Amino acid sequence: MAESQAALNESTVRDLARYALINELKRRPFKREDISKAELLGTHGRQFDKLLEKCNIELTSVFGMELVEMRSRGCNAGQVDLQNTIKRHSMKNSQANEDEDVPMKSQKGKSSSTKQYVLRSSLKPSLIKKITQIVDDEIPDNDANEDDWSQPNDSILDWKHGDELGHMGILGFVLALILMHGRAIDNSQLLIYFRRLKIGENWQPPSTPACAHPPTQLTRLLSDFAKQGYLEHVKHDGKAGRGGPSQASNNRQSQTGANDSSQDGEWHWGARAEIEFGETQIAEFMSDVYCSAQGTAADQTQPETHAAQHARHEKLIQDITKSAGSALQDSSQLHVPGIFKPAAEAS
Repeated sequence: MAESQAALNESTVRDLARYALINELKRRPFKREDISKAELLGTHGRQFDKLLEKCNIELTSVFGMELVEMRSRGCNAGQVDLQNTIKRHSMKNSQANEDEDVPMKSQKGKSSSTKQYVLRSSLKPSLIKKITQIVDDEIPDNDANEDDWSQPNDSILDWKHGDELGHMGILGFVLALILMHGRAIDNSQLLIYFRRLKIGENWQPPSTPACAHPPTQLTRLLSDFAKQGYLEHVKHDGKAGRGGPSQASNNRQSQTGANDSSQDGEWHWGARAEIEFGETQIAEFMSDVYCSAQGTAADQTQPETHAAQHARHEKLIQDITKSAGSALQDSSQLHVPGIFKPAAEAS
């Protein structure tokens, strides 16, 4: 009986893993209710949390992927950080019996939990960096035949066969701008940055011969990012006064749908961007690009020391954090059901 129960649980875990992979292919998050409607749990509905943990272990060990819970709309990294700080102080005060009213006040805040999950890669950044360095050596130069791009090779990870390189490039650019503008950028300001790069409304992201997606214009691309959870478009009902929108105005903001990318409103990071990219990771990328450009332009007769490079890198990260308004969120430290991640594993 115990063996049959274990086999049944194993079958359910595999069904959950398959369901998660299918939804990720469609860039579609899923909830527990969706799993119940798909009749994947059977009589194990009360064991959902344990099954989810086992599913994550299976996904990590076999596919190098993991399930992460998405936050609710409107709860960006700054708000979540504030909620967590309040919660920690509330727990300390409750345990010390110093203030019994604080835990009650903290419970009135908006919960960021959605019980909605998406898949992301669980490979360590250091491993991905090593793999991509191998691939970079194999990429043909500008004089190579364009047909060479469609030829397969024995590389573990081959960026040139990706069909969303242009999409992810423009998304990373938008996320960096949002972060540098205090985690929110007006749509009009974003379009100004696009025009500086000669990107108009009819612009289409570059694609490789392997790209399976049809050409997409900029407006549709931003809408797709919002629909997939990478971006959030917030429309203001009231006008901002001196010094920015008031608290009352912020409370009157309405979360617009994926098809609404009108001229008014502003763009925020979406939950999926915080999971797949991470603010710390985007800041590191920005610093790497800037330091690399500065190193190329520097006088080669006096190469910069490692200590000087590190100091400049740390200064850039501090400046980006200051522009964001609060501590940056590290995507590698998000809670993953069934997977324990020590703080030192971020590298």
